[in-house]
Amino acid sequence: MIKSFLIKTFDADKWANDLIVESIKSASTVPDRVIFLFAHIQNAQLMWLNRVQGVDLTCTLFQERTLEDCIATSNSNHLEWTNLIHSYTDADFERVITFKHPLDGRMKELSVLDAIYHINNHSAYHRGQMVQLLKGQVETLPLTTYITFAAKEVN
Repeated sequence: MIKSFLIKTFDADKWANDLIVESIKSASTVPDRVIFLFAHIQNAQLMWLNRVQGVDLTCTLFQERTLEDCIATSNSNHLEWTNLIHSYTDADFERVITFKHPLDGRMKELSVLDAIYHINNHSAYHRGQMVQLLKGQVETLPLTTYITFAAKEVN
């Protein structure tokens, strides 16, 4: 049950990212901060994937990316995270990760499950900022909330 739910949250994340990409492509003007935030979301997901896998970080938190690179990284992140979740046992989600916090340099720890929860909240938070920045630049702002993705219409 937990695996299918976690995969669904990453599916929702990918869906929301795709909506943002559509809006960026249709925008009359794209503020630089929109691409910066989109890259930041992808970088953070990749950094957490690296931490969970126990490998060296392959990017920095504020590494600059083009829109095309953000799209490719979003696709790769989704595939890598969902594959990882499929391979995990319940005990794997409880495993504790030790990491150096990129903003204050302090060593911290949390469970894989907490890291996954953080990743999805972090992305939603910054997508909200992106939508605000796109206001007035697109005909219709994207509605990227989880409920829009998950709720089914009934008759």
